[in-house]
Amino acid sequence: GMEGSQLDVPILFGDRLYAVLSLERSTPFEPEDEDLMLILSRHMAVLWALFEAMEKLETQAMQDSLTGLGNRRALEDVLNLEEARMTRFGGTLSVVMADLANFKTINDRYGHLVGDRYLKDTAACIQKNLRACDHAFRYGGDEFLLLLPGTDRGGVQEVMKRVREECRLKGTEDSEGILLDFGAAVCPMDTASLRTAIRLADDRMYKSKEGRRAGRRE
Repeated sequence: GMEGSQLDVPILFGDRLYAVLSLERSTPFEPEDEDLMLILSRHMAVLWALFEAMEKLETQAMQDSLTGLGNRRALEDVLNLEEARMTRFGGTLSVVMADLANFKTINDRYGHLVGDRYLKDTAACIQKNLRACDHAFRYGGDEFLLLLPGTDRGGVQEVMKRVREECRLKGTEDSEGILLDFGAAVCPMDTASLRTAIRLADDRMYKSKEGRRAGRRE
């Protein structure tokens, strides 16, 4: 009724309002109730801000800042998850290694800004052709790693073909399109271990690179 009272306490941190704590009761609030609520709200605000900061740190620490793809730390986490999933539920998982074939030339000829744009564009082409369950990482300087759950050799060829074609169209007026070398391995057909599959995919990528270079020299 009318004789009840309401107390609204903002949960504030700096100038950021997270929420409002709203309390109602049938008898009026005492000043000490209000003091207590203010103390509580300050604690909550600090905790909230802390969680938010930790969450942000988590994503930033897991993301490559240039391309927005996962970094090596994120890869470790995902490998453990996917390995556990395969152990439990079976199924296949394909690993793809890709790198920019002409990256050094681009960097030397056009400078690092253009080089960076190429890396971003490549990451965007990769992202665009992946499903929600797929994972993409920036593995090294100009190396990318893809994990494709439930994908077999045929599916991998399809993904690589799409990414390759899209990257080729990404050239700007002043420079050539993006050329990628790929290598792939499929678990458990090639190996049961995802980490071994990464090494295999890497080896195959280098072989395909050498093959392409040898072909160009002829």
